[in-house]
Amino acid sequence: MEETERIEFDVIGLRETKRRNPLSCTWKHGAGVFLGSRRNKSTFGGIGFIVAPRLVQNIRRVSGVLDLQLDKKTKVSVIQIYAPTPDKDEADHADFYDEVRETAAKCRSYYKIISGDFNACVGPKRPYEALIGPHSLEERNEGEERSASFCETSHVYHGNSRFRKAENRGGTYVSPNRVHKHELDHILCNRTISWSPQ
Repeated sequence: MEETERIEFDVIGLRETKRRNPLSCTWKHGAGVFLGSRRNKSTFGGIGFIVAPRLVQNIRRVSGVLDLQLDKKTKVSVIQIYAPTPDKDEADHADFYDEVRETAAKCRSYYKIISGDFNACVGPKRPYEALIGPHSLEERNEGEERSASFCETSHVYHGNSRFRKAENRGGTYVSPNRVHKHELDHILCNRTISWSPQ
């Protein structure tokens, strides 16, 4: 939590909270902390959010989905996810993507953001893909096709691939031996969002 005092943020999505029971509290500098619990009989998993102090009063609901009412007309839903690891069977992956799709469909927000650890590399855009951008850290393999397919079938833009990143900033996971870098965490959105870097 001390790191949040040194950076500017609106919402930080968390994974691997590993909590036995959910927790909602306000941190000493006013940030809202919402931690979900891990799955039954598991020692891993769990997702959560840290919300900037200035946005805490805008929160309408938190349950794996953070709903924010930014003004009278603008509602944003942030769906924080943690996908099964590649060694899980295909049924686990299919169930996961079905659950994310159903959760997003239930959200009645203008902006829907799906964020978190997909445990997969989306890779660069292929000629037939409209919602994935050209910038990626690494190529996609067959097992990772499901993440790219999810973007296209769910009509969500893949945010990571829309912007070129500096070589030293591209990875979201570094192997324990520090040799391999992968982009496993992704941000997807149902609408294009553009902003001016400051």
